[in-house]
Amino acid sequence: MAIPCIIHMINIFLLSVVHVIDHSPCSTDSNSYIFLYLPFQNLDKFDKNLATEILQWIQTTTGESINTSGDMDNFGAVLKNGMLLCKLMNTLAPSPQLQKIINGKVPTLAFKCMEVINQAVMAMESYGVPKTELFQTVDLWEAGNLTAVLTCCSAVGRKVSVITIIVFFLLKTVLQ
Repeated sequence: MAIPCIIHMINIFLLSVVHVIDHSPCSTDSNSYIFLYLPFQNLDKFDKNLATEILQWIQTTTGESINTSGDMDNFGAVLKNGMLLCKLMNTLAPSPQLQKIINGKVPTLAFKCMEVINQAVMAMESYGVPKTELFQTVDLWEAGNLTAVLTCCSAVGRKVSVITIIVFFLLKTVLQ
């Protein structure tokens, strides 16, 4: 009896995902976050518009006041020490380890900053971001591959979107 119910819920979920993708907003205002609905794409070059959307989403999610300009220098500078990424991940999936980092001093030494970045990346992996979409600590710290950081942050956003849709339709099904 439970199997048909689960299959029905999965079918409803899949239909809703198709509906969301087909009817996603296409503007870049701060309320649209189109990157949440895009399938994984390995970016060949840094996308300023996507970076702006991601920084706006991080600002909204964490409540932190940050510069949301999408240029490469600002994107790297805002995220460089890893604290904002830890705050983002702790907001999405609270963790005592991330909470300890957030409540501590903002790191200034290179190895401490790299450790904070590494903790954020591990939290993203635990959250369900595929290994192929994670970035290496040096990609952010040395600003050598900010496109990889952009891809990873976008993957976190898509994961949030999928989880929200699943919870919504599960609750809707249970409450009916």
